[in-house]
Amino acid sequence: MKHPGLYTVASGERWGMVLTKAGGVLKDADIRSINLAEQAQDGQQLYVPKVNETVAPAAAPTTGSPAHVPGAPAAADATVGATRQVTSTVVNINLATAAELEALPGVGPALSQRIVEFREQNGPFKSAAELDAVSGIGPAMLKKLEGLIGF
Repeated sequence: MKHPGLYTVASGERWGMVLTKAGGVLKDADIRSINLAEQAQDGQQLYVPKVNETVAPAAAPTTGSPAHVPGAPAAADATVGATRQVTSTVVNINLATAAELEALPGVGPALSQRIVEFREQNGPFKSAAELDAVSGIGPAMLKKLEGLIGF
Protein backbone atom coordinates (compact mmCIF):
# COMPACT_ATOMS: atom_id res chain seq x y z
CA MET A 1 0.00 0.00 0.00
CA LYS A 2 1.23 3.45 -0.74
CA HIS A 3 -0.25 4.82 2.51
CA PRO A 4 -0.47 1.98 5.06
CA GLY A 5 -2.43 2.54 8.22
CA LEU A 6 -5.82 2.01 9.81
CA TYR A 7 -8.85 2.87 7.74
CA THR A 8 -12.48 3.09 8.72
CA VAL A 9 -14.56 1.44 6.02
CA ALA A 10 -18.26 1.05 5.26
CA SER A 11 -19.90 -2.24 6.14
CA GLY A 12 -19.52 -4.61 3.19
CA GLU A 13 -16.70 -2.61 1.58
CA ARG A 14 -14.26 -4.77 -0.36
CA TRP A 15 -10.46 -4.95 -0.05
CA GLY A 16 -10.08 -3.39 -3.51
CA MET A 17 -11.76 -0.21 -2.25
CA VAL A 18 -9.67 -0.20 0.93
CA LEU A 19 -6.52 -0.36 -1.21
CA THR A 20 -7.82 2.55 -3.28
CA LYS A 21 -8.28 4.56 -0.07
CA ALA A 22 -4.70 3.67 0.84
CA GLY A 23 -3.43 5.16 -2.41
CA GLY A 24 -3.19 1.89 -4.32
CA VAL A 25 -0.39 -0.63 -4.23
CA LEU A 26 3.33 -0.28 -4.81
CA LYS A 27 4.69 -1.45 -8.17
CA ASP A 28 6.44 -4.45 -6.59
CA ALA A 29 3.30 -5.61 -4.71
CA ASP A 30 2.06 -9.16 -5.25
CA ILE A 31 -1.54 -8.12 -5.86
CA ARG A 32 -2.42 -11.65 -7.08
CA SER A 33 -2.09 -12.93 -3.51
CA ILE A 34 -5.07 -10.84 -2.39
CA ASN A 35 -8.77 -11.41 -3.06
CA LEU A 36 -9.77 -7.84 -3.91
CA ALA A 37 -13.44 -8.83 -4.01
CA GLU A 38 -13.41 -10.12 -0.39
CA GLN A 39 -15.33 -7.95 2.05
CA ALA A 40 -13.24 -6.24 4.70
CA GLN A 41 -14.56 -6.92 8.21
CA ASP A 42 -14.13 -5.21 11.54
CA GLY A 43 -10.84 -6.20 13.08
CA GLN A 44 -9.00 -7.31 9.94
CA GLN A 45 -5.65 -6.26 8.58
CA LEU A 46 -4.52 -6.67 5.02
CA TYR A 47 -0.84 -7.17 4.38
CA VAL A 48 0.25 -6.79 0.76
CA PRO A 49 3.52 -8.70 0.24
CA LYS A 50 6.09 -7.92 -2.41
CA VAL A 51 6.43 -10.31 -5.33
CA ASN A 52 8.36 -13.42 -4.16
CA GLU A 53 8.21 -12.31 -0.50
CA THR A 54 7.74 -15.03 2.10
CA VAL A 55 5.08 -13.99 4.58
CA ALA A 56 5.49 -15.23 8.15
CA PRO A 57 2.35 -16.00 10.19
CA ALA A 58 1.06 -12.97 12.06
CA ALA A 59 -0.33 -12.90 15.57
CA ALA A 60 -3.80 -11.46 15.98
CA PRO A 61 -4.25 -8.66 18.49
CA THR A 62 -7.03 -9.35 20.98
CA THR A 63 -8.57 -5.90 20.79
CA GLY A 64 -8.51 -2.86 18.62
CA SER A 65 -10.10 0.54 18.61
CA PRO A 66 -11.40 2.38 15.58
CA ALA A 67 -8.88 4.63 13.95
CA HIS A 68 -8.76 6.82 10.91
CA VAL A 69 -5.76 7.85 8.85
CA PRO A 70 -5.65 11.59 8.19
CA GLY A 71 -6.44 12.36 4.58
CA ALA A 72 -8.32 9.12 4.02
CA PRO A 73 -12.03 9.44 3.36
CA ALA A 74 -14.11 8.54 6.40
CA ALA A 75 -16.86 5.97 6.11
CA ALA A 76 -19.26 4.37 8.56
CA ASP A 77 -19.57 0.99 10.21
CA ALA A 78 -16.43 -1.18 10.23
CA THR A 79 -12.82 -0.64 11.15
CA VAL A 80 -9.96 -2.49 9.53
CA GLY A 81 -7.40 -3.11 12.24
CA ALA A 82 -6.57 -6.62 13.46
CA THR A 83 -4.81 -9.42 11.63
CA ARG A 84 -5.49 -11.31 8.44
CA GLN A 85 -2.74 -13.16 6.63
CA VAL A 86 -2.59 -13.11 2.87
CA THR A 87 -0.90 -16.45 2.25
CA SER A 88 -3.30 -18.39 4.50
CA THR A 89 -6.39 -16.71 5.80
CA VAL A 90 -6.73 -16.19 9.53
CA VAL A 91 -10.30 -16.95 10.54
CA ASN A 92 -11.76 -14.55 13.09
CA ILE A 93 -13.26 -17.03 15.50
CA ASN A 94 -15.66 -14.38 16.85
CA LEU A 95 -17.10 -13.37 13.47
CA ALA A 96 -16.93 -16.54 11.38
CA THR A 97 -20.05 -18.48 10.46
CA ALA A 98 -20.22 -22.21 11.12
CA ALA A 99 -19.48 -22.80 7.42
CA GLU A 100 -16.41 -20.53 7.54
CA LEU A 101 -15.13 -22.33 10.65
CA GLU A 102 -15.24 -25.62 8.72
CA ALA A 103 -12.34 -24.35 6.60
CA LEU A 104 -10.11 -24.85 9.65
CA PRO A 105 -8.22 -28.17 9.96
CA GLY A 106 -10.10 -30.73 12.03
CA VAL A 107 -13.26 -28.62 12.26
CA GLY A 108 -16.33 -30.29 10.80
CA PRO A 109 -20.00 -29.30 10.86
CA ALA A 110 -20.67 -30.51 14.42
CA LEU A 111 -17.64 -28.82 15.96
CA SER A 112 -18.16 -25.57 14.05
CA GLN A 113 -21.75 -25.46 15.32
CA ARG A 114 -20.56 -26.03 18.92
CA ILE A 115 -18.07 -23.15 18.54
CA VAL A 116 -20.79 -20.81 17.28
CA GLU A 117 -23.24 -21.87 20.02
CA PHE A 118 -20.58 -21.48 22.73
CA ARG A 119 -19.73 -18.01 21.41
CA GLU A 120 -23.41 -17.00 21.33
CA GLN A 121 -23.97 -18.20 24.92
CA ASN A 122 -20.71 -16.95 26.46
CA GLY A 123 -19.65 -13.98 24.36
CA PRO A 124 -16.58 -13.56 22.17
CA PHE A 125 -13.42 -15.56 22.68
CA LYS A 126 -10.48 -13.50 23.92
CA SER A 127 -7.77 -16.10 23.32
CA ALA A 128 -7.17 -19.54 21.86
CA ALA A 129 -7.03 -20.98 25.37
CA GLU A 130 -10.72 -20.11 25.83
CA LEU A 131 -11.59 -22.43 22.92
CA ASP A 132 -10.55 -25.35 25.13
CA ALA A 133 -13.92 -24.95 26.91
CA VAL A 134 -15.74 -26.01 23.72
CA SER A 135 -16.50 -29.74 23.69
CA GLY A 136 -14.21 -31.45 21.16
CA ILE A 137 -11.38 -28.93 21.39
CA GLY A 138 -8.31 -29.81 23.38
CA PRO A 139 -4.56 -29.15 23.30
CA ALA A 140 -4.01 -31.12 20.07
CA MET A 141 -6.75 -29.21 18.25
CA LEU A 142 -5.48 -25.88 19.58
CA LYS A 143 -2.05 -26.74 18.17
CA LYS A 144 -3.62 -27.39 14.73
CA LEU A 145 -5.39 -24.02 14.87
CA GLU A 146 -2.28 -22.07 15.90
CA GLY A 147 -1.69 -19.20 13.50
CA LEU A 148 -4.98 -19.84 11.69
CA ILE A 149 -7.41 -18.15 14.07
CA GLY A 150 -7.77 -14.59 15.28
CA PHE A 151 -10.02 -12.74 17.67
